[in-house]
Amino acid sequence: MAVSTTQKSSHNVSRGIWELARLHTREAWLCWYPAIWGACVAASMRDVSLELAPFLRLLFGIWASVTATHCTFCTFNDICDQKLDIHVERCKVRPLPAGMISTSEAVVAFICWLPVTLSVTWGTLGPAVTVGFIPVWVLSTIYPFMKRIMPFPQVVLGAIIGGAVFPGWVGITGDLRNLDQALPLFFATAAWVVYFDIFYATQDRPDDEKIGVKSLAVLMGKNVQVLLAVLGVLQVLLFAVTALRAEMSLIFWVLGLVKLLITMNRIDVHHHFIPPAYVNASNSTPGDPSGWHLPKWTPESTLSLMASHTTRTAILSLTAPGTSIISNSPVDSATLARQINLYGFQLHQEYPTRFGFFASLPHLTSETITSAIEELAYALDILQADGITLYTRYSGTGYLGHIAFAPLWEELNHRKAVVFIHPTNTASDVQIQPVMVNPNLPQPILDYPHETCRAAVDLITSGTISKNPNVKIILSHGGGTLPILATRAANLLYDAGLTDITPERFLEQARGFYFDLALSGNQGNLELLVGKNRFAKTGHVLYGSDFPYAPVETINKYVEMMEDFFAHGGEKEEIARGAAVELFPRFQIEEDNKELL
Repeated sequence: MAVSTTQKSSHNVSRGIWELARLHTREAWLCWYPAIWGACVAASMRDVSLELAPFLRLLFGIWASVTATHCTFCTFNDICDQKLDIHVERCKVRPLPAGMISTSEAVVAFICWLPVTLSVTWGTLGPAVTVGFIPVWVLSTIYPFMKRIMPFPQVVLGAIIGGAVFPGWVGITGDLRNLDQALPLFFATAAWVVYFDIFYATQDRPDDEKIGVKSLAVLMGKNVQVLLAVLGVLQVLLFAVTALRAEMSLIFWVLGLVKLLITMNRIDVHHHFIPPAYVNASNSTPGDPSGWHLPKWTPESTLSLMASHTTRTAILSLTAPGTSIISNSPVDSATLARQINLYGFQLHQEYPTRFGFFASLPHLTSETITSAIEELAYALDILQADGITLYTRYSGTGYLGHIAFAPLWEELNHRKAVVFIHPTNTASDVQIQPVMVNPNLPQPILDYPHETCRAAVDLITSGTISKNPNVKIILSHGGGTLPILATRAANLLYDAGLTDITPERFLEQARGFYFDLALSGNQGNLELLVGKNRFAKTGHVLYGSDFPYAPVETINKYVEMMEDFFAHGGEKEEIARGAAVELFPRFQIEEDNKELL
């Protein structure tokens, strides 16, 4: 059985308070928008002339009050939910279930936040707006209990965040009269929140079913897509009614349409799926040789993450060890590859613009290379896969530059195919049980990045890259340690007489790979790849999340780090989408069709 990687965090009260309040995320922004919308729509409908200084003071008050409210009731929510969070995969790392802070310490933090919230709201926005916040505070108090007694707690959450419209409205009008005029905006905002929260909740459906939590995702199953479609139309209509009543200018409609078109723009090239056939295969073996545990996954959980990160398309792939999990049987490995590819094709058929997939091949050896090429042809020609997944090495043969794999590379070169290379375990070929570095350290944490570097250097020094120039290769995790070690390898190998590839030629080939940013979008890696002395070629860096093996919280942190790095310009849009559009023909066709429209 694979070893779980969930560990208790060390006790850290200050960090626990910070994370309980969600100050390490940008969730509060979701609540700022409705309050600001309420203020702007009120000014338009009441024909209020906005002077810059008072309006800026109002915006500051909204920011401070909403942030304090968010901190207070997120802390309260986590106190109430701590026993449930232990059983929910994405919530286990929150401060209370992770042991970062005790319950009594969290309660003290909540009690301290209460007067802060009241005084900040009263002091920056005045008594009338404070009264406008009362419904938000009351609903926030009962929200944690709604998920235990009703299947649609998202409605309460929608009312909470939508309720922020009213304080913004009152901040402009100065009184509580005629609040009914703000109702279309309130309902539009509530529908918007419910839409995205249902998307997010689908990720927790397996855990909700296990622990008995009420949720629409559990109640509706696959029919949840119908509800999402209805909510999507409803929010657009209600926002349109709001804009018409407020007599918004043409620029509002133009910007709204542009925002709608570009919101879902990322293409995630490092996004895993876990087909039922793979679960069965994993359960019939000792598990992943790397020691990593098999996370829970559903298509809905992927769609939820995509919605929260404005991802248009995820190209799904099977993580290591792939079909090699049953490498002792070539027939079973080939059967598993076909089952996985048919499942990927099924998802693509069901969600043609949301899912693509990299095809899986049978476990590679000199004896199975013919069946691998046959599966490759079937996947690319019949199933229209976006490319194929290969792993850095295959037990019994070696790394990808091995002569036994030459026929496969020739076929890939002929097809000008895209190859997604994912690292695999570095342990001995003879292995029965999963191997951990130590009880708390599975191999992928540190070894995978270097395994990618090994495979890349092997492909260069074996001549595989120079012989197959038409193959487009994506290296996982920012190329692992390749950007750091490439110059060392290039010079040492040549100067020691171990290769006739000149350092300049070596580095040119190393820079010719594509690099996804899964778990690699921090400042240091980005400086290496796309900074002043960039290692990667322009257009060769792609977005990747590594979901579901990377927890949602971790993915969120890397997205925030990328956003911060590109805050003042750079290749943000190129990485999010542009590079993938150039790499994959079908996305180029979509872009051409969009331009025609």
